Order: sequence, then C-alpha cells, then structure tokens
Amino acid sequence: MTTPALAARIAVPRASGLLTGKGKPFTAGPVARVRDAYKIWAPRIVAIQDGEVSVKHAAVQLGIPASAVYNWLVKGQVPARRAPGGRWCIPWDPATQEIYRDKVAKSFRLKPTNLAANGDPGSDATHRDNYGR
Repeated sequence: MTTPALAARIAVPRASGLLTGKGKPFTAGPVARVRDAYKIWAPRIVAIQDGEVSVKHAAVQLGIPASAVYNWLVKGQVPARRAPGGRWCIPWDPATQEIYRDKVAKSFRLKPTNLAANGDPGSDATHRDNYGR
C-alpha cells in the first residue's frame, strides 16, 4: 500500500481517539496487523481502462470458467496486463477476442456454455446459462 493511502487509513483511528490494545496510538504496524488478523483487504481500485475487461467478464463472454482464463494468464499464453493492484486487465478488441476464442476452441477440456444471442454477459439468458439461476 502506498504511503498516502496508509497515512489516510491511520488518520481515522487517530482522529477517533482510538488506541491499540496496549494504549498506544495507531501507526502503520498496528493497522497492518489488524487488517491481516481480520482479513480486511485493501479496496480494489478500478484499473480497467476503456476497451479492457476483467477476467470474470471475459470468462462469461467466452462461456468458460474464470479459472481457465486465470490459468492462461499466469502461463503467459494470452495477452493481458497487471494493474498496479495486481488485477488482470484484458484488452477486449476483436484481435484479442479471437486469440481467446481460439484457445477455447482448441481445448479438449473446456465445454463452453451457450451465450445469449447477443453475447451480452449481463443478459438474463447468459446469467441463467452460466449460473443456473
């Protein structure tokens, strides 16, 4: 976490007059330990730019599990970039879509689900096909 972001998180307990269990003011160390103990992750900063999609969105568009897309990304088999927070951002132009669709077509393990007629992951038909609801 960057220094300004960490300073902002420390400012809240200090301004509220909260103290650590040992009666000391909060510093970076105690804040980090509390966040780790209670599994409070840093907020996701939306790093997806115009023309990019998330892994989940790409998986829905392709009709496959997100785990398959993550596998390709980790192995460097498909184009994507890592945002500063570690989030994968996939350029979703026609050329890149073709690369991903080719990977799905060549896979003997993946059985793509049927997408809605328009391929819109937000449509009810797509949601029912992928999630059974």
